[in-house]
Amino acid sequence: MRRIALLCSLIITIVGCSDNLPDDYISGYVSVSYLRSCLRQSTTLITDDIYLSGVIIANDKYGELTKTVVVSDDSGGVAIDLDIEDIEARYPLFSSVRVRCSGLWLGSVGAKLVLGAEPTGEYIVDRIAEDRVYNHLFVTTINGTPAPRRKSISELEYSDVMSMVIVDNLTPIAEEHGLRWTDIDLQSGRAVTAVRHLTDGQDTLRVVTTKDCQYAKESIPTLPMRLYGVLDWYGGDMALRVINHGIVIY
Repeated sequence: MRRIALLCSLIITIVGCSDNLPDDYISGYVSVSYLRSCLRQSTTLITDDIYLSGVIIANDKYGELTKTVVVSDDSGGVAIDLDIEDIEARYPLFSSVRVRCSGLWLGSVGAKLVLGAEPTGEYIVDRIAEDRVYNHLFVTTINGTPAPRRKSISELEYSDVMSMVIVDNLTPIAEEHGLRWTDIDLQSGRAVTAVRHLTDGQDTLRVVTTKDCQYAKESIPTLPMRLYGVLDWYGGDMALRVINHGIVIY
């Protein structure tokens, strides 16, 4: 997942959220929806000693994301940018985790919520340095239980962004039959991150695949398929990112 550039001047606020604690606040634990309520401007430093408990629903397994994990609870999901390699080995997909939010910076782009380090340039947040990651992200159990939302394309909403979804009965649009999941650079032969368009016969879903994805050069199946993924915000709109190579052909 590429880091997100600011499209306007960066506005930074430093806030504590303890004056607006939610009904489900228990011993310092808060929900993703509560974190969203803490966002005052483009970027916000979290100063309260609060924790988020959730499940990792996306990481760099199969190269599907780059230096990012997505942590989800019942209220939604948040991307966390990490400056470490081989995230899957340290924070396995579907493991339950605890996130210490104090000292992290909270930002958003479109409907996407992001946690990271203090922004120093053109990005909403910077990646959390390796020597700080282990102060903020802790695995509690290896086998967590994700709760995907089964949706048709027409049912996908901004509130689903950074959540795990299942979408059925998808085929590539006619103009993209025979294409791979990514474009290919003709000179180098390397994959290039691309957006494809799949339809359920009525509506169209954007699907983004990174150049580093292990199956980037595979052809898109033409038979109906079910996709398991995380709904992302990419190129100014919602787009699905397949996770765990979750492509099931009927």
